[in-house]
Amino acid sequence: MQYTTSISITSPAIHILN
Repeated sequence: MQYTTSISITSPAIHILN
């Protein structure tokens, strides 16, 4: 599993959701 890729992609989304 590529956690780093998932995090890098979802990190901006997480900031927006928060």
